[in-house]
Amino acid sequence: MKTNGPIASGCSRPRERRDADVDKLAKQYDKQLKTVADKLAREEAELARDQATAQAKQTQQWVGIGESVANFFMGRRSSRAMSSAASKWDQAQRASASVEESKQTIARLQEEQAKLQAELQQKVDEITAQWDRVIETTSTEQLKPKRTDVAVKTTVLAWTPTWQISFEDATGERTASIDAHHLPDVG
Repeated sequence: MKTNGPIASGCSRPRERRDADVDKLAKQYDKQLKTVADKLAREEAELARDQATAQAKQTQQWVGIGESVANFFMGRRSSRAMSSAASKWDQAQRASASVEESKQTIARLQEEQAKLQAELQQKVDEITAQWDRVIETTSTEQLKPKRTDVAVKTTVLAWTPTWQISFEDATGERTASIDAHHLPDVG
C-alpha cells in the first residue's frame, strides 16, 4: 500500500487513525469546555440569587419611600425616614449593579464556550480533511514476489519437546499436547 501523508504506527487504517486523532483532540477540549460550563452554571446560580436580592431591595426601597412620604404628611420627623430611604435606594442600586455584572459575566462565559466549541469543530474539520486527503491518495498495489527478490541468509532448526497424551473425559476420547519442559501441576 502506497501512502502520501502521515500514517502512524498502531493503526492499520487511515480512518481509524483519523478517529483516534479526533478523540484525542476532543479529550483536550473536553476539560476546557467542562471548566467553562461549571463556571457558567455557578454564575447563573449567582444571577438568580442576585435577582432575588435586587427584587427584595427594590421592594424595601419603595416601602421606605412610601413611609417617608406618609411621615412627611403626618408631620413626623422626616430626616430619619429620608436617610433610611436613601440607604435603601443605594442598596437597591448596588443589587441591580450586581445583577448586571452577573449577566455580563454569563454573556462572556457563553461567548468563551461558543468560541471553544467553534475552535474544536474547526480543528476536527482540519483533521478530517487531512485524513480524507490521505485516504484519497492511498492506493493498493498487488505485489508478486519473485525468486530473485528472496535472499535467505540463515536457516535455523528449533525443536521443542512435547508430550502427546490421550485421555477420556465426559465428551469422549481426546488428544492434547503438553510442553515437555514444563511439568504439569498435579494436585
